[in-house]
Order: sequence, then C-alpha cells, then structure tokens
Amino acid sequence: MQPLAEKKKIEIILKYSPAAADQAVADGGRIRQVLINLISNAVKFTEEGFVTVEVATSVRDDGKSAAFNFSVKDTGIGMNHDQQRLIFEKFSQADSSITRRFGGTGLGLTISQELVRIMGGEILLESAQGLGTKIRFSLELDLCQSVAAITAEFPVQLKTFVSGNNSHIIDTVCEMISSWGIDCNKVMFEDLKELVKTLPATDQPVITIVDFPPGEQLPEHINYHKPDNVTGSIFLMTPRQLASLNNSDQDFSAIFLLSKPVTT
Repeated sequence: MQPLAEKKKIEIILKYSPAAADQAVADGGRIRQVLINLISNAVKFTEEGFVTVEVATSVRDDGKSAAFNFSVKDTGIGMNHDQQRLIFEKFSQADSSITRRFGGTGLGLTISQELVRIMGGEILLESAQGLGTKIRFSLELDLCQSVAAITAEFPVQLKTFVSGNNSHIIDTVCEMISSWGIDCNKVMFEDLKELVKTLPATDQPVITIVDFPPGEQLPEHINYHKPDNVTGSIFLMTPRQLASLNNSDQDFSAIFLLSKPVTT
C-alpha cells in the first residue's frame, strides 16, 4: 500500500494515542486483513489528498476489557446513496466504470464485513460523492492485563516547531505533542529556518519537526531544513525517501529520521 500511496503522492496518517490500550486478546490475523482491505481500497480510490487510519480505545471501568474503534477515512471519489447500498455485496463496486478505471474484484469490503461480524462487531460506512469515504468498525476485546494510563515526561520548557505543507500531517503531529503538555507551534515549510533564527538566546531546548511531502528529492534539501541553533531536528519521510539517503554525504548529526506513516 505504501509504495502505491507514495507513487500517487498520497499521505497515510495513523492516529493512535500512546496512552491507548495496546494489548488485547484478539484475532490479529482477521483484524489485520480487514485493515489491509480498507486501507488498500482507500488508497486505490484516492487520487490526491490523504488516508487517515485511526484507532481509539475506551477501557471499561474494571480495566479488564475495552472497546477498540477502528476507522479508515479517505479523500477519494466517494459514493452516492445508491452506490453505498450495493458496496458490501459480493463482486460489487460502485459501478462498472469504476471497475474499468481502478480494477479489482469487489470482494474486499464483503470479506471485511464478514470478518468483522465473526469477531462480534459491525462495519459502518459514511460517504459522499466527490468528498471521500469513511469506514469504521468497533470490537469489544478483553485486555491482557489491567491497563494504567501511560504518561510521557519531557523537559518542562521544551519548545517544538512543526513544519510542512500538509495541514493534516501537521495537525496530527501537533495534537500528539500538545497532549504531552509540550509547546507546539505550526510553521509554514519555507518559514521555519528564518523563524528559528529569531528565537532569543536561552537554554530552552528547541526541537524542529519537518514533514517532507511524498516524492520530494531529499539530499539537496537536508541542510536547508536543519536550522543551526536548535537542540535537534526530526525529519518525517517516506520509506523510499529514507532509502534515497543511504548513499548521501549529508551530515545527519542532531537529526532523527522518522519513517512515515505518522502515528500518534
């Protein structure tokens, strides 16, 4: 999925809170197959924009079980009401022109629906033609152990600047950072270096986080996006972009290279 998404310059965003329950008694194979089907469809039917995969959990009062809510949202072609009624039927896609344009057998959503039902859940669809589609399902799962809230500790005065051209990526990253009580500032891609230069000289640690769009050629841009007067920099890149840096002579000191998709 990632190679096709990168080829189409589509961002895949994963939203999963670090404090969420992550150890449960479940059929991992079936859940993985459902998510693969849903994400594959989302990437296939999206020509531009992004695909967001979100997992949210709600732990029950006794700490022994939790509701796991999964959703896959895209900015693709979407469906009208009549198409939505047919989409979960075997060998069905929204219409024959879509089959000719995108290919596929039309079995993915039918299989996903059956797998979710076997696991005791229900799959739901929200869509609008031309605006994209969101498919979600919820499973009640027993936890492997009582779950306590996870807290992350950082320097009190830590300051971060998040930069990029995709507002959805930037919002996701800032949402995570802010949830940890860290000062997060959104900056336009081209303004980051000059803005950091204007910071007053203090001992306050400063981290810059830069999101590189899919398909951008990186080596010649690395030094430009690494301000000299910061504590460190984090670069968000696709796997292909990371691979392109293997033979680079660039200086990666004080830089942490993080592979996308972005996750909270």
